[in-house]
Amino acid sequence: MRASLVAIGTEITKGYILDSNSNYLSRELGIIGVDVRYIIGVGDNKREIIRALEFAYSDSDLVITTGGLGPTADDMTRECVGEILNVEFILSESILEKIREKFRKYNNGEMPEINVRQAYIPKGGIIIENEVGSAPGYIIKKDNKFLISLPGVPQEMKTMFKNYLRDYISRNILKRTKKEFFVKVMGIPESKVDEIVSTMRDVEYNTIADYGVVDVIFYFDTQEYENQKQRIIKFFNNNNSSLKDAIFFFNDEPDDIPSLVKQEFLKRRLTLSTAESMTGGYLSQILTSVPGATEYFIGGVVSYSDSSKVGVLKVKEDTIRKYYATSLETTIEMARNSLEIFGSDISIAITGIAGPSTDLSKKEIGTVYIVSMDRDGKYLTKELKLFGNREKIRSSASLKAIELTIKLLQTRDKQ
Repeated sequence: MRASLVAIGTEITKGYILDSNSNYLSRELGIIGVDVRYIIGVGDNKREIIRALEFAYSDSDLVITTGGLGPTADDMTRECVGEILNVEFILSESILEKIREKFRKYNNGEMPEINVRQAYIPKGGIIIENEVGSAPGYIIKKDNKFLISLPGVPQEMKTMFKNYLRDYISRNILKRTKKEFFVKVMGIPESKVDEIVSTMRDVEYNTIADYGVVDVIFYFDTQEYENQKQRIIKFFNNNNSSLKDAIFFFNDEPDDIPSLVKQEFLKRRLTLSTAESMTGGYLSQILTSVPGATEYFIGGVVSYSDSSKVGVLKVKEDTIRKYYATSLETTIEMARNSLEIFGSDISIAITGIAGPSTDLSKKEIGTVYIVSMDRDGKYLTKELKLFGNREKIRSSASLKAIELTIKLLQTRDKQ
């Protein structure tokens, strides 16, 4: 099936925000077998939106729009969709009441009348409820093609896709007889993962790599799913020599790293704290991006300056004077003291040089030290030489810190 994504909003075409929605949708659609041919960004201009939609609809079996479902005058998705598909949008009193109730509950006030526009839905269409925001999405089928409109707010769009739309497309549009099984691999490159998996016979799979994390997606006939799933799990667990440096997770649904880390800590009933320097809170941001992270993540310190390492994290001045801030010795003290400050079971500490210039240690850009330590004083360390720009070094270091921490948990399990 061929698909097109149309991201609507002048804030995208002007470069004020990145189109993360299309990135997410193209990835998720690819997993279930939808071939995304075009990604189109268009500003809040009726004539241009119509042209973009006409092109996408003429050359695709499925069109998904994001944005333009708000209440203001520049939100024109409904109007444009109605015009090109000749579909009437009608007021839904039930949706209008839900929007009013959300305003009463969350804004402690009455809904502005301008928001009535968000309660107009396509006649004969399927409504996708918005659990996070106010504007519902919708599905229109016409001429054996589908047009789906979703809000532009990423969290709203992702929730609607994950909770409803992904399964709807798979079952009702694609009519798939296959189900996906996911293996997330950390610690070895995509080429090595593919080399290992390719030794299996009669297996349909795909790999996707992103900053050191490799997703392997297997496609099994529904009737054979459980048997094939166990076959894959056995294959990975028994491939000890090839996968000795790897960490892998099995899942029936696509899951992200923050959710997996949360699961690993909760099933062991352990808590976590962080002490970050070079990453500037990047690691903590990743960990807390999943709902309910407070169940295991206690808190973190961003000790960016040497003075904060000494004053807040209680790193000895002699340690920094002798070994510099970017050093294994300093990182060990940061991890140990984070355990004491927060009373956590596990701590992660990171120091390093993200560039574009080095620090007093004169170590090369991309030098990173990571320590993961438990309250018994056992710890694992990693020294890295990372490449790329500042943002890539910081994100890669954060993921490597997560990888090292999972290894520490697994090491504790064996003791």
